[in-house]
Amino acid sequence: MSNNWTAVFQKIGNGFGAIADKVSGWWGGSVNFFRTLRGALAARGPEVQNNLMNRAIELGWAPRTTALRVLPLGDSITHGVGGSPGGVGYRGRLWSELQDDTSTLDFVGSVDSGQGNIPDTDHEGHPRWQINQIDNLVTCTIRRFRPNVVVLHIGTNDLNNDVDVATAPARLSKLIGDIVTADPLTTVVVSSLVPSTNGTTNARIASYNSRIPAIVSDFRNEGKRVRLVGNGDLGLTAADMNDSLHPNNNGYRKMADAYHRVIKTAMADGTITPPLPGDSGECVPAPAEPAPPPTDPPPGTPTPDGWNWAGEIATGAAPREQVRFADLNGDGRDDYLVVDDQGGVRAWFNNGAGGPTVNPPMPADPDQGDGGMGTPPGGLPLCVANRCP
Repeated sequence: MSNNWTAVFQKIGNGFGAIADKVSGWWGGSVNFFRTLRGALAARGPEVQNNLMNRAIELGWAPRTTALRVLPLGDSITHGVGGSPGGVGYRGRLWSELQDDTSTLDFVGSVDSGQGNIPDTDHEGHPRWQINQIDNLVTCTIRRFRPNVVVLHIGTNDLNNDVDVATAPARLSKLIGDIVTADPLTTVVVSSLVPSTNGTTNARIASYNSRIPAIVSDFRNEGKRVRLVGNGDLGLTAADMNDSLHPNNNGYRKMADAYHRVIKTAMADGTITPPLPGDSGECVPAPAEPAPPPTDPPPGTPTPDGWNWAGEIATGAAPREQVRFADLNGDGRDDYLVVDDQGGVRAWFNNGAGGPTVNPPMPADPDQGDGGMGTPPGGLPLCVANRCP
C-alpha cells in the first residue's frame, strides 16, 4: 500500500480512537465499537479497505494521484492487429500521451506484444476472444494486477460471428459488473466498438453501441467508477479501417486520443485512486482459451508481429520458398498460397477453424482433387495468423 493511502487510514483510524476516548464516559461499553473499527482499519481487511477508501474520497481526504496502472482489455483490436507496426495499436500513442500526465505509468496484463515499438508491451488483448471469454478471466486478472484504470473494447467477435447478438449488451454489462466487483476502486473506461466495413456486422455494431450509454449510466448511478467513450467520441469511419474489423494507424490514433481525453478527465475529477498491490499468483486460462502451444518455435523460425506460434497444425504443400500468404477473399484472414515454378498458384482459404473451407469455390486442382482448398498436404510447419479480433 502506498504511503499516501497509509496516511489516509491513519487519519481515519485516529479519528475513531479519539471518538472512543471522548465517549467512553458517556456510553460505557459502546466505546468498544469505535475501538473495534480502529482495529479493523489497522488490519485493513479488503471490504473495510474498499468501503473506507470510497468514503475518504467523498470527504476529500483521499489523495489525488498521477500514478497510473492501466489494463488495456479486449480482443485483437486491443492487441493491435491491423496497425503498423503490428502488436501495438492504440496502446503506443496512448502511452505517449499519458506520460505527459503521470508521475509513473505502467501498462499491465498477461499478454506481451509490440516489442521494440512501445516502452511497455503488457496488455490483455486476446485475438478472436468474445465477451464471455474475457469475463471468464477478468476477476483473477483484476485482482492480480490491481489496475486503477481499465480500458475495455470488447464485443466485435460476438457480433461478427453472430453469437447471441441480442444478449451481447447484457454480457457486456455482466463483464463490467465483474470488474467493479473484483475492485470497486478501478476506473473502467468502456469503449464503443469501432465500425466494420461489412454491412451486416456494422449494423449489429451500431445496435450494440446504442445500448452502451445506458449500461454505463446504470453503473454510474450506483456510484461505480465507469466512464463511456461513445461512438461519436471515437469518430472512426470506414476510411480509418485496415480491413473489415481492424483499424489502420489513423483509426488507432483516434482511439488513443479518445481514451486519453476520458482518462485525463477522470484524473482531474480526482476519481482515479492510487494503485494498490495486487495478488502475486498467476491466473488460470479461461475455459474457452485455446490450449498453449506444446513447444516453443524451433530456432530460426520467423515469428513476425501479429502471428502466434501454434506448433505444427498441418503439413505444407510445397517448399517454404514457394509458400505465400494473402487475404484472397477479404475476410480479414491470410490464406495459404503455393506458387509453382511456372507461376501457377494453388490456394487454400483460412476459415479460422483449422479445417477446410469451400466458400467461395476455387478452380479444381487436378493434382489435389479438392477444389484447391482445405488443409495443405505437404511438409511445412504453419503459424496461425491473428488477422481476426
